[in-house]
This record gives sequence, C-alpha cells and structure tokens, in this order.
Amino acid sequence: MLCALMIGIGVEGGMGFGASAASPPKMNDLSDAYSMGELTESRRKTKRVTLRNEGGEPLEIALSLAGDDVFSLSPGEVTLEPGTRTQFTIAFFPITGGDYSTTLTVRSNDPDKARVTIPVTGSLVEKFPKMNDLSQVDLGFGDVAISDEKTRGFTLRNTGEGKLSAELSLEGDGVFGLSQESVVLNPGSISEIMVSFSSATPGDYAATLRISSNDPDQETSAIQVTGRVTEPPWESRAKITTVVGNGNKGFSGDGGRATETSLNRPNGLFVDDSGNIYFADTVNHRIRRVDGETSIITTVAGGAGGDQYYQVDLATSVTLEGPDGVFVDDSGNLFIAGTKGQVFRVDNRTNIITAIASGLKEPADVQVDASGNVYVAERFGHRVITMDQAGVIRTVAGDGNQGYRGDGGPAASAGLDMPTGLHVDAFGNTYIAEFGGNRIRKVDGETGIITTVAGNGGAGFSGDGGTATSASIGGPRNVFVEGAGTVYIADFSSNQLRREDRVGELYIAAAFNNRIRKVDIETGIITTVAGSDNDGFAGDGGKAINASLSQPTAVFVDGNGAIYISDSGNDRIRMVEGDPLRGASDEGGIELNRKEIGFADVQAGDDKVETLTITNMNSSPFELALSLEGDGSFGLSTEELSLAPGASQEIGLTFAPTAAGEFAATLKVTRGNSMNEWVSVSLKGKGTKIPEMEIGKERVLFFDLLVGSETIEEFFFSNEGTFSFDLILTLEGDGAFKLAAEELSLAPGVTDNVKIAFAPSSLGEHSATLKIEYRDLDAEPITVPLRGRGIEPFTVIGPDSPAGPIDDPLSGAGDFVRSGTWKLARKVNLGPQAGNNLRPSHFFVDLRRNRGFVFGYTAWYGGETPAFS
Repeated sequence: MLCALMIGIGVEGGMGFGASAASPPKMNDLSDAYSMGELTESRRKTKRVTLRNEGGEPLEIALSLAGDDVFSLSPGEVTLEPGTRTQFTIAFFPITGGDYSTTLTVRSNDPDKARVTIPVTGSLVEKFPKMNDLSQVDLGFGDVAISDEKTRGFTLRNTGEGKLSAELSLEGDGVFGLSQESVVLNPGSISEIMVSFSSATPGDYAATLRISSNDPDQETSAIQVTGRVTEPPWESRAKITTVVGNGNKGFSGDGGRATETSLNRPNGLFVDDSGNIYFADTVNHRIRRVDGETSIITTVAGGAGGDQYYQVDLATSVTLEGPDGVFVDDSGNLFIAGTKGQVFRVDNRTNIITAIASGLKEPADVQVDASGNVYVAERFGHRVITMDQAGVIRTVAGDGNQGYRGDGGPAASAGLDMPTGLHVDAFGNTYIAEFGGNRIRKVDGETGIITTVAGNGGAGFSGDGGTATSASIGGPRNVFVEGAGTVYIADFSSNQLRREDRVGELYIAAAFNNRIRKVDIETGIITTVAGSDNDGFAGDGGKAINASLSQPTAVFVDGNGAIYISDSGNDRIRMVEGDPLRGASDEGGIELNRKEIGFADVQAGDDKVETLTITNMNSSPFELALSLEGDGSFGLSTEELSLAPGASQEIGLTFAPTAAGEFAATLKVTRGNSMNEWVSVSLKGKGTKIPEMEIGKERVLFFDLLVGSETIEEFFFSNEGTFSFDLILTLEGDGAFKLAAEELSLAPGVTDNVKIAFAPSSLGEHSATLKIEYRDLDAEPITVPLRGRGIEPFTVIGPDSPAGPIDDPLSGAGDFVRSGTWKLARKVNLGPQAGNNLRPSHFFVDLRRNRGFVFGYTAWYGGETPAFS
C-alpha cells in the first residue's frame, strides 16, 4: 500500500498544494476598504482578514499590495478546501509622519471574483520633541587652582510632545569631563548636565560641548567651555623650617650653629638686609644675633648676670631684664624695648648701650622711622608714643585708658587695649597690634585718624578668606607691613601667622590662635600663611599652613619675602620660604606672573601660544636676556627685553610638536649679558595625534531573522584626517554577531568597510557592541550598538490534528497568526517508523525582504502510519 502525505510550511506568505475538487469555488465577500487608522508613534499595527471557501471546489487565492512600502501582507497565496477558512494579515509600520496608502489585489479561481481590488490607508501623526534653548548657557569656569576640580551645570528640558533623545560630546582639551553622554527625556522632563574641569598643569583651556538631538528645529547645538588653571598662592605652598633653636628650653650654643642652640621664650625679631637675624631671647635676658652667612649665633646685648644696668657700658656687659622688642635702623644701631620700663639704643660703631627712654609702662615693641623718630608701644600704658632725636615725646595713639573706642577720630584720643606690637610703613602710617583688644589698628600718617584694619574684637579664630575686619584674631602679639603695606599678624592664641593686604601686605602674629595671618591691604582679605589649629611643634619641611606653632609673638618679612616667626612656645625661630619668583638684586627684582606653563594637548603639526608677563619691580631699568633649554618643540617670541621701572611686558611662548608625546623645556631669564640664571620658568606640553574619522552608522539594526539563518550588513569607515591609522575591531556581547575582519587600515581620504554577520541560533532579542579602537594612538574608542531578533518557523498542517495516525496525504493550512507576527515551528517530526520509506517529492523557498520566507515539502510514506508532533 502506497500512501501520500502533504505538508505545507509558510511564513508571511506561502501557497499550499492540494487536490482539486469537483465543484466550483466561491470566495466570501470582502470589505470595500481597509483603514489602519491614525498612529501617534512609530510602531507596527496589523489587521486580520478572513477568507472562506463557500463553494464546492478548492479555492485558490493570490494576494498582493501595490503602493507605499510601509504596508506588508502575509501570506501571499492560500488554497482553501470547500467549507474551510483562513486569515491573512495586513501590517502597517510607518517610520516617519504622513498619510500612506496601498491597493490590496485579491486574485482567485472564483469565476465571480477573479480579481478584487481594495484600497488600504493609514497615517502617522508624529509628536515632535522640543529641546530648550541653550544659547545662553555659560560654561566658563574662570580661574581654578592646580588639581582642584570645579563643576558647572545646565538643564536640558523637553518642552515638546515627543520623546527627546540627545547625545553629548566634548571636543577640545581633555581636562573637561561630562556627567553623561546621552539623555532620553519624556515630554515635560528635565535632566541636569554637569561639566567638570581639573588639571595639574597651569594654562588656558577650551573645548566645545556638542549636543545632537532629535528635535527637528535644534538638531545640533554647540556650547563653548573655557577655564584657566592657576598656581595657588605662594603662601599655600611655601615650606617652613627652623632657623634658630633646638626646641630645648634654656640657654646654650653661643658661638655654634643657630639650630643647635637653646632658647627661652624668644619674642621680638628683626632681619637686616644682609640676612642677619636679631631676636630677644626674653627669659635668657639677652638679645642674640645669627650671622646671615655662617648661621653662627652670638649674644649682642645683655647676658652679663646680676641686676645692674650702667648708664654707659658695652651692650654685652649689662643685664637686660626680660627684653621684648628689637629693631635695627639703617645705620645698624640696635634698639631694645622691655627692660624695667626702659628703651635702649646700642651704637653700631662703639657697641655702647644707652637708655633713651625710662619710666614707661612696660614697653613691648620699638620701631624707628626713616627720619630717626623712635616709636614705642606701651603695653600697660595703653598707648603708642614717639620720640624725636631731640628727645621730645608725643602720643601717636591712645589716651592711656584701656579699652576700644575712637575709630574714625584722632588717634591720640582713642582707647587702646594692651598694644604689644607696632610697625611704621614708608608713608608714616602706624600699625598697632592690640593684644587685649584683638585688633590691628592703623593711624594715618597724614591725618592722625585711627581705624581698625583687622579683627572684630573676638578672641577666637575665624574669617579666613573674608574681610579682615570681620575676622576674629586671638591675641595679636605683633604686626609687620611688607613693602607699601602688606600687614602680617602674629595671632598668639590661634598659633598662626595671618596676613592682610592693601597696597601691600600686612602680617599678624596671632599668638592665641597660634597662626601667622596676612591681610591684603588693597582688598582687605585675610588669610593664614603659617600655623594651624594645633598648639605645638610640627611641620618642619612641609607646608607652612599645615605646620603647628605655639604662641607666635613676632613676625618679620625680609626683602625676598621670607617670613620669620618667633615661635615662642616652641623656643624656636622659624622661617617660611619666600616666593622664588620675586627675584632679588641690589636694585630689587622682577615679577613673573607664572613660573610653570603647561600647554594642553596639541595636535602634531599644529601649534599653541601661551603668554608670560614680566614686570620690573625696581626703581631702575632692567635689560633681560631670555633663552630656552630643552626640547626644540618650544619657541620664544623674543630673546631680549628692556623694562623701565614698574613696566610690564608680555612675551609669547609657542609649543609646536611634530609628533605625539610629552615634551619639556626651561625658559631662563638672566640679567643682561650675565651667564648666571636669575629665574626660570618650566615649560611642559603634550603632542597628540587625534584621528578624524567618520563612521557610517551610530547603530546597526538587523531585521527579524529565522533562527539558523544569516544576514550581513556592511559598516563603513572614512578617514577624514591627514594621516593614516590602524583600527582594531572587536565584538562584545552576544555570539550571534560575527566580524569578517578584526583589523582595518585607513589612509587619508580613504573609505572602507567591514562586514558584520547576524546569525541567531536562538529565539528572541540579541545584542552586542562593536568596539573600534585606534592602534598606537591616544584617542578614545568608539562603540556602536548592534541589535537583532531571532524568530522561529511555523508548522503548517491541516485540517486534522498533527498528532495521531494519518491515513491520507494532507495539505492545506492552519490558523497560525499570533500577535501580528508569523511564527513557524522549527521542525516536523514524522514518528519513529516514518523514516523507512519517506521520500520527499519537492522543496521550495520563497525569500522576500521584510515578509519572511516560505518553505514546504510533500512526502509519501509506506508501512505504519507515522505520528506527528
């Protein structure tokens, strides 16, 4: 017995094969038109239409579409046995907005409906996103200190009706960073975008932030990003060391090295133009001197023992009881305050000591102006007096009554509270440290009016970075004005030296704060330059602002900017190094606005220019010679410079790398024809090779593909730059994707491609990432997402159940539409005995893009009836 079995398998189209019937076929009536409706977003919509054979013969039907390709049809051919029915599906998938139409043509062997045409329509009403205007966004960072990080942000807002997608990227100097590189916003949503800026190299930096979006009115936007990295103030970097004292309380060491000697509560100090240090070794009852060249320490006044002072005697033959303040005038004469209400003068030529004032109420400090007038701060007399060379005494400030009052009025009528330190500047202004009043006050040299320049009266520590008059200064013991008016404050209770500036700089020894503080006299801003919260000894060799001081009682700044501190509680004299860029000579120095110049990444073959400003701080003209040592990638705009007193000039420095890599050089500045280096500037730059490449797609999307099949896409690369480069291609993710090549070389102006295969071995979504890297180039890799979906075949069997015995050949189709997607089973099993006599009669494949493919076969079998599954 020979039996025949017929099986049809189809995907989005397919014609079965079956036997003809004897009676005429008849197709049911179809609608005059089909509408897919109006979509508000791009998606797939389907409509199922039923076909029935109402006649007595097999009905053969062929369906086709003619019109816009956003419509698709499945299946394309069907055969219906009498009394059976099936469905076909019309799919509508518009990508862009608009009205669409096509014509459905139905051909059949129904003699009354051999050809039927039906219009099919649909539309997509797009809802567009709208991104907010970014033209006013400011991403200028201004000045940022080295290695500090600063961030600025702006808002992306979707004010439209559609979903907003935006891609963000930075082009330019690599010192800027982005918080995110892609944003998706629903209508009405916002996102904060942050840009960061940080660099370890000083210089001006710039980049462009580019934003690409699907807003049709604002597809691309560009925002300029700028910033400058600056050196932090010298005081924040300066190091502190001990220059006198070993930390052991007592007396020892005269004739030896200053750092090996013992001190006992050092107070007032003075440093002359030769670097010699004079200080009051108070509890050892002497004035001591450290030689500026040899660092040998000696006693220059006091220390004779006993309690007698003789009116005329050698300075080292007398007893000084608890000397406090010291000063050396331009002739080298030494002045001493603080011994039993007296002020002494030691003649530089004869070394004879003489009392020039007596009966004072604990003189704590002494100063001499350019005219030879002697100023004395009376701690318990609560006043500052001056004595001319004729011995006439007058009051500079204070009415003798303790307290704070009188600001804005005559200084002689004002109240002072324990003045312990004073400084007279070049303009005759007198600065007074009020230990009890926790203030620094100033007496105008012309008007005699007294004002407060630092301190709010509070005894604690506060106010750094703010105005000096709002700061708390605990027990200001001493004050020093550098140049035309930098005021340094010995902050006794906070153990810090603080500084105030106004046309110069004022330094304060704040004893209770254990700090030296500085006030900018021009801006009135106060900062700490030495000392921290800790009362003790620590930090030598490190940053002065991190060091520990103990009750600093005096401060002095030399011509090189070095700050000397009487660290009284630690029995030491300590020094904060001066800024080397101040320059120094017999006539003064020069000032450079930068001592390191860094060039941001520069493309090989390009150049970048940075500027350096040199200022003559002297009272006489300077002739300067400039030269470069190091890598030849750096250039100089001039090699000679003439600067009048007080004049500034800007010079240009060029960095033009010829290759990628890091380069360095040194700019040396010398005085005239001198071969000795005076000051130098470090130059650093980085040459880069940044490829300019265009890629064909930002993402690769594969169409739905039958499991076990393969399709290929070509991915294009174009070298838009001026040099060749090699690419390394890798795939990360799902193994359904394969690369035809893993390396690619691109010469300038060349476009090439690599083939990417998608061959799903399982159902469902598949994804991977194509990573594109540059070989031997310092450039960021590019990533491209890959997407695809694997689908399965569907078994077409009918009309009987596929399970159980089959006596006759089968043909026809079952209802196999599901959720608008043609899904086909992977295989048909014909049972354990079916293979004995199974002979396939034919096999066909109909492949149609976007409509799947159709395949089927007919087989005859003998012997036992096979089972289907």
